[in-house]
Amino acid sequence: MAGCFSPTPAEGLPCSDTGACPGAQRCDVDGKCRSTPLGGGGDAPIDVPGDSMSDAMIDGNAACGTHDKDGDGINDGCDNCPNIANPTQAHILDADAVGDACDPDNSRFDTQILFEGFYTAPMSWVLPNGWSVNNGTLVGVSSGTTIAYRDVALPADVTVVTGGSLTVTSGGAPNIAVVARQTNGGDYYRCSALDVRGELAKSVGGVSTQLDLRDMTADLSNVTIGYNLTGSSHFCYVQAGQTVTPNAVDGSITGDLAGLRVRGGTGTFDYFLVYSH
Repeated sequence: MAGCFSPTPAEGLPCSDTGACPGAQRCDVDGKCRSTPLGGGGDAPIDVPGDSMSDAMIDGNAACGTHDKDGDGINDGCDNCPNIANPTQAHILDADAVGDACDPDNSRFDTQILFEGFYTAPMSWVLPNGWSVNNGTLVGVSSGTTIAYRDVALPADVTVVTGGSLTVTSGGAPNIAVVARQTNGGDYYRCSALDVRGELAKSVGGVSTQLDLRDMTADLSNVTIGYNLTGSSHFCYVQAGQTVTPNAVDGSITGDLAGLRVRGGTGTFDYFLVYSH
């Protein structure tokens, strides 16, 4: 007597890091393998390499928008890493809704609450004189210090990320920065990229105080800044040729608003991304 064993793969197991799944299953929007996607129908909500099925769901989803900032084939409204190309949309390391490629911390549950690609004048932003939106970027020009900020309250635990560049035109420690700004009084924390260091500082009543700085040789033509604020703990990630991580503990300011800062030149920002955790 002979027999055969042909098991049916379990539904809902994590996709591989390349987006592969067993048998006829396909990698779904939440990074798990399914025969029928969460959204129903015959096509996965997010396309994956090798997708030969009709794309009625993804192409017909107006929520995905019409822009694809990172060029990975998935429009920003449906992309779990809109600033970093990740066509597989893998997010299996901590099973949250943020893709592994851009997750600020793959050991905790993070949620993307805002992505601004600067295709048009950004809603709910206060832009000072000398700032404008130009061809998918936010451009700030300042000989001194100016800040563009989003006029909306931040969650209690937040990570803000931006990418861009600075063309230096004047002295006085030129830099670009992510800021957590106080609604009343205008005081703020800032995570800055200078040509000589990454810096975490605060400004109270117009007086700046360095909380932590790390020397570096920076290429200000290609800068990534990530600023994590959890209670009074501040973590600053600056990548500009080198990577440095200034951090400090200081609870003297309430960071209510997220913003971007330019000093001593022309700052160009490609995107603005906010995660809560």
